[in-house]
Amino acid sequence: DLEKYKMLIGSYLKPELSALTVSRLEEAQIYPSNGYLVAHGLSDAVKRLSRDTGLGVKIYADKIPFEGNSFASGKELDIDPISAAMNGGDDFRLLFTIPILSAEKFRRDFQTFDIIGHLAQPEVGSVLVSPDGLEHPILAQGWKEV
Repeated sequence: DLEKYKMLIGSYLKPELSALTVSRLEEAQIYPSNGYLVAHGLSDAVKRLSRDTGLGVKIYADKIPFEGNSFASGKELDIDPISAAMNGGDDFRLLFTIPILSAEKFRRDFQTFDIIGHLAQPEVGSVLVSPDGLEHPILAQGWKEV
């Protein structure tokens, strides 16, 4: 019975991006300085962000959002949900940075968005911070478009 996986399968077969994202940010006078489509896993987008800014990036594992029952479904299928989010594909979500001075306003006015990390000093590199505070290097082989 695939009924309990309906949301998970539906999100994969018909990904959607909110057309209101840019206009809402503009209305709030919050201007992202970098933006990436997460199409080949979060690791790939994070590595591109780090490369393009010349900065380190810290992503907090316990802040990565999971829709519906996708976290439980991953566990049930013996797939580590964090690993799937970091290395999966076809997520079609946006990863972007905002100025630190806009962070509180963003947190208050955009509660449907998830803050999953922050930029860091370049020597930090790209790391995934586990709930126990350990930092794990983010590796991403990326994908070549054909």
